[in-house]
Amino acid sequence: MPKEMHLAARNNRGDELLYHENPYPPVSVVELFEKYSPGSAKVLLDMAKTDQENSFEIANRASKVNAVRVWFGFLLTALFIVCGTFLLYTEHYIGGSVSVVIALLGLIGNLSTGHSSRK
Repeated sequence: MPKEMHLAARNNRGDELLYHENPYPPVSVVELFEKYSPGSAKVLLDMAKTDQENSFEIANRASKVNAVRVWFGFLLTALFIVCGTFLLYTEHYIGGSVSVVIALLGLIGNLSTGHSSRK
């Protein structure tokens, strides 16, 4: 087993399932591929580079979607606060109170989940 790789598990036949934490394959693995299939090292490195570029693009898109979601949540919260305030002003106390409470709960939820980062 190459020293850059770690044992993840064994399958039901007893084969070792290995993993590594870098975006590129370990040097020893690339050397083995190149030894048995000349030119495969370039293909492996190109695949790893493409995979890394795709991962960055997906993460970038996810952060943009998250930003839109946060702003939409704030706008919806502001709408509920305005509607609740209007209802309270026009002496519709139950509807206004419910609207303001919903707005505050939405604001708390948006703040607590809006800026979380998944790893």
